[in-house]
Amino acid sequence: MTNGNTGYVPPVLPQTLVNNLNINNPWWNDREFPQTPPTRRNLVQRIRRRIDADIAPIVAIRGPRQVGKSTMQLQVISDLLDEGVPPRHIMRVQFDELTYANPVEQPILQIVQWFEHNVAHRQINALANAGSPVYIFFDEAQNIENWSEQLKFLVDTTAVKVVITGSSALRIERGRDSLAGRIHTVNAPILSLSEIARFRGIGPLKPFLNDNGYASLRHQGFWQQLAQHGRDHADARDEAFRLFSQYGGYPFAHNTPHTDLTSLNERINENVVQRMLRHDLQESLLHPDLDPQLLSLVFSLACRYAGQAPSYSSLAKQVNRPFDDVDAPQVANCMDFLDNTMIVRLIHPLAFRLQHTEQRPKICLADHTIRATQLDEPVPLASGQLTDDPNLATIAGHLAKSTFGAALADAPSLSIHHQPQRGSTAEIDYIIRVGDHRVPVEVKYQRNVDLDRDTRALREFIAEPANRATFGIVITRTDVATPEGSNIVAVPLSTFLLLF
Repeated sequence: MTNGNTGYVPPVLPQTLVNNLNINNPWWNDREFPQTPPTRRNLVQRIRRRIDADIAPIVAIRGPRQVGKSTMQLQVISDLLDEGVPPRHIMRVQFDELTYANPVEQPILQIVQWFEHNVAHRQINALANAGSPVYIFFDEAQNIENWSEQLKFLVDTTAVKVVITGSSALRIERGRDSLAGRIHTVNAPILSLSEIARFRGIGPLKPFLNDNGYASLRHQGFWQQLAQHGRDHADARDEAFRLFSQYGGYPFAHNTPHTDLTSLNERINENVVQRMLRHDLQESLLHPDLDPQLLSLVFSLACRYAGQAPSYSSLAKQVNRPFDDVDAPQVANCMDFLDNTMIVRLIHPLAFRLQHTEQRPKICLADHTIRATQLDEPVPLASGQLTDDPNLATIAGHLAKSTFGAALADAPSLSIHHQPQRGSTAEIDYIIRVGDHRVPVEVKYQRNVDLDRDTRALREFIAEPANRATFGIVITRTDVATPEGSNIVAVPLSTFLLLF
């Protein structure tokens, strides 16, 4: 960013900020690298491919807290160093942990200018032209005011490779609007079954969906092959799903062979939920007037209604028991905040079904164990862990819907909605839209599924030409045989989770 003119004065950063930068970048001074888990997420290679592809100068990794975004950053940095990238050509900045007394007007730009002058000791463009590019990693950059404008100026004036991570979906999305053509987004959800299998030493169990392969979901044959893939790897699939059912999908739940459930629930509550309720709300520029106690109560209701689509007015009535005069718009504001943090994913009805009706998005949790930590009511998903308690089975069915919706909420190249019941129009749990194609999905999580009786709504949806659907999916608890020639494909939830 420096131009070599004699009038240029390099920025002077507060000493506490400089100290923090040196601590976060031990490779500058040949200090020991931070310890990272030996097992890697599938996303690490995907992120690296995006960096190397030069499709866009910025790669954004967005996902809820504690899914391993910072760890993946460090693993990519470790690879770059092992491949011979000079240590002083890499910088990592954790904005949610930086502390300094004096304000920095444009922290992203000033930190990079300081790095260029004091660490790299050459202009970033000169290094890039010499075949030695600079890599800069920003953690939670979206917490900085005007972050996207600063990044836009940075990548427009320097040939730098930037990786940013964040747990605010909306703020990254808004930044992407102003960074059009300069940013490529990689979504980081909780662990997939194939990743749990790798973390736990089960397998081999590889993801079925190729990178950028979501267009395949519009073909019935793809779902049939997926169902067969699950049957072919049933033992590993079922064991990985059992562990997912019991411990959820946060990486810290599977980094060690033995996980204490009490400690796990405490960690989820403290590092995921409470940090969201306290830190994320405090840092939010989009919801400055949100009441923390109201948000906490609405979040508890979101957990209770996971996999369902209650009206916001009905939730407001429940909140009004400890509060006075809470209305649907206030509940909607809380839900929007939760959706922005990606701990909750809201699946909205099909647009053409929304005419003059109250908004009723389907509530999906990033991980089903969040519900257990908030309501003290663990509900398993694996068939062998479920009892004959009908109430438990009903809740498990709702959580299965929540798990399915959350898994596809941010999938590229497709959109997902639900269809509420409207008069004679039957409810459809989910509708996946891939281009002009629609794939209706029903979740039937009971012990026994009758494909004739339990798929009537799917067949009615397919029969309507305006819906542009040629087949439907029923998500089940266990493997269910599909009659040859049927336009319905049965896929267990465990097999569906092998996609990723």
